[in-house]
Amino acid sequence: MQLPCWSEAVGSSVSKAAGGECRRGLVIQCTMGTVELYGIDSEVTDGFGRQCLMARQLVEACVRFVELNCSGWNQHELLDKNLPRQCKQVDQPIAALLVDLQRHGLLDENLVFWGGEFGRESETQILNGKVALGRDHNAEGHT
Repeated sequence: MQLPCWSEAVGSSVSKAAGGECRRGLVIQCTMGTVELYGIDSEVTDGFGRQCLMARQLVEACVRFVELNCSGWNQHELLDKNLPRQCKQVDQPIAALLVDLQRHGLLDENLVFWGGEFGRESETQILNGKVALGRDHNAEGHT
């Protein structure tokens, strides 16, 4: 299967930034096994799965810093419904990225950092005078 995960323009920029020594204009040739590993073409994991696969390819192309984003974690209410849904969006793709980086020998030279913007309070939040199953911001704690 062919996945055009990044454009020729991005490939050219990467090549120039790396002194022209790295591959450029990659179009990922991947097996169906790789597509399944990252959860690509699955409604829940497709978006983040594609980001993770592209990240692996960018690391292979000598990009020194890659940042991924999966928004919507600001859960002040409905934590019991939203948190499991969001975890399903990222669990399979990030696990696939780590497995794939290791399989290609890229964890030997690269650091993977997973973080959030700041911590959360440990107690249930009160919104509009009512208990909401969620957690408020804790600027003193960082995750």
